[in-house]
Amino acid sequence: MNSQIRLCLATVATLLTMVAIWGLQNPYGEISYNDASLYTFFALARLHPGSLGTDVFLRFGSQDAYTVFSPLYAAAIELFGLERAAALGSFLAQLAFYFCGWQLARTFMPARQALLAVGLLIALPSDYGSGQVFHYVESFLTPRQFAEAATLAGLAALLSRRRALAVVCLLLTLMLHPVMAVAGMVLFLCLQIGIPRPRPALAAAAGVGLLALLPVLIVPYGSFAPFDTEWLKLSDSAASYLFMSEWHAEDWARLVVPVALLAAGAATNTDPTVRRLSLAAILAAACSMAVGWVFVDLLHSVIFTQLQPWRWFWLVQCLAVLLTPAIVRDCWQSGPAGRGGLVLLGATWVLSRTLADTYAASACVALACLGASAVIWLRTVQVRPLATASWLLFVSAILMSFAFKLQYIPVNPGSPGHWLRLDPAEVHTWGGDGIAYAAVLVLVWSFIKEQAGALGPIAACAAAVAICGIVVPATWQSWSAKRYPDQQFAAFSSWREVIPAHAEVVWPRTPMGTWYLLERPSYYSAHQVAGDIFSRAKAIEIHRRAAHVAQALKLASPHPTDRAESLAMLASSDSQQLPHNADNLNEKGLFLLCADPALGFYVSQVRLNLPAAAPVITPNPLRPRNQYHLYRCTDVRESGAG
Repeated sequence: MNSQIRLCLATVATLLTMVAIWGLQNPYGEISYNDASLYTFFALARLHPGSLGTDVFLRFGSQDAYTVFSPLYAAAIELFGLERAAALGSFLAQLAFYFCGWQLARTFMPARQALLAVGLLIALPSDYGSGQVFHYVESFLTPRQFAEAATLAGLAALLSRRRALAVVCLLLTLMLHPVMAVAGMVLFLCLQIGIPRPRPALAAAAGVGLLALLPVLIVPYGSFAPFDTEWLKLSDSAASYLFMSEWHAEDWARLVVPVALLAAGAATNTDPTVRRLSLAAILAAACSMAVGWVFVDLLHSVIFTQLQPWRWFWLVQCLAVLLTPAIVRDCWQSGPAGRGGLVLLGATWVLSRTLADTYAASACVALACLGASAVIWLRTVQVRPLATASWLLFVSAILMSFAFKLQYIPVNPGSPGHWLRLDPAEVHTWGGDGIAYAAVLVLVWSFIKEQAGALGPIAACAAAVAICGIVVPATWQSWSAKRYPDQQFAAFSSWREVIPAHAEVVWPRTPMGTWYLLERPSYYSAHQVAGDIFSRAKAIEIHRRAAHVAQALKLASPHPTDRAESLAMLASSDSQQLPHNADNLNEKGLFLLCADPALGFYVSQVRLNLPAAAPVITPNPLRPRNQYHLYRCTDVRESGAG
């Protein structure tokens, strides 16, 4: 077997491994998951403005006014249908992100290293910020993914000296998601001005900062004014990630490791492009923290809080992953201290993904700084004890991570084929941190070289084909499944005739049934609480409804004592209780809920002793117990229940 065939087999094995890891690491989130439900609603509201346009989430203004994504999504829904459009859009967004990541990596890496860089983007977790809530690669459809892909494409164009194309990509990002675009703008400025002309850039940054302080401190009017006490209090549910002063030590530990790696790249790499990108990413992180601490945490400026400067970290952490092969290569070749520093950073990263403890996270931060220092300042010194200690710590961290995962092995695995079934929860527990995926990827990728033997690439290719044979069918089933099939939409046509266009409805668990199956505005759901910082009026109204729903739920509680205590707590002005939904109400609870004239109809999966507004619907004949009952609030009030 000649070298070209071996190289081709190894490349195919690497690509198949990346496909398998993608299927495991990015299970499809469908339209009801996370922010996908909100952007799906925005698109549906474009198709049905007469009814959905009156929903509380849009009535007072929302972030939908700042993106061109919704009309494009609405057009795709008309062309392909809702769930096909969502799945196709999510897949294309991820494909665009990885392709643009490849284009960016190719500007400063050979093809072999660029392939590994994209593979690491797939394999490693992509969360940034606090609480692992947000990711720069999401498995559900939002404009953020397309904006991130356009940002990477703009960076690739800028590094290739195609400035006109870079500006076009940046404008596209601004039209799709301005918040995500600011990260690219800051990095562009750092590359073009901050690094070549540091002193004028620092003076200009200080001047812009002081200029921005004027409307905030001297003429606090409109968007530049700070949040008033009531509005700020209502936004407390998002304070854990909006305000960096509320972040925990483990959140900072997950950020310090990539920044430490970038510091090593900025100081030691032989490629000037890698050094510039690493330094620009560090400067962007510093700008994010400075703007966030001053204008958001300290001054509570509305406009700066809405811009969410902490979100610039997505690009910092994404670049750290993309630059990893180039940084690791040079540091590894620099000597024992450089290798020891890299291993120490690896151990710190594993611990930051395993431990959820303040003291442990603080230790991770210290270790990351020590590792970066070793790489930067001691790379030419023969410090073998440091390298030995680093390896011992790395092995200990891996064993600790493995021991943590062992407790999640099912005691009774059931049928012999249990291990061939992909349980998403078990897969995430074992592979969500990316350690195993990255190790397998690097092992397979190592065969892509002219000197590789024949057996390794053949075995790797065969193993990758076998794994894809298990993963790909499950992944296809996940991405092609329909939660709301056409027959289910048709089954609710009689209800759509009964419910007036502007009547607000409560649907079990998720508002998607109200928005899509009934094409009517939703009275309340936890999904609609999101985005409180973009509209004070909306925040006040949705929290008023949340308190009302919570009272109804407590009144429906079978424990009167607990109910009385809960009602007393809700009466307190300090209560921030936000119910997830208004499910499982009995007659008394529904009577209280319907006391709000804003609510028109209530959908229940339990038959209540009240007059129904329409015949019961069983969407799936194969599940006869899964029934939906519709109750009109005027009928409930007239019945005198409670």
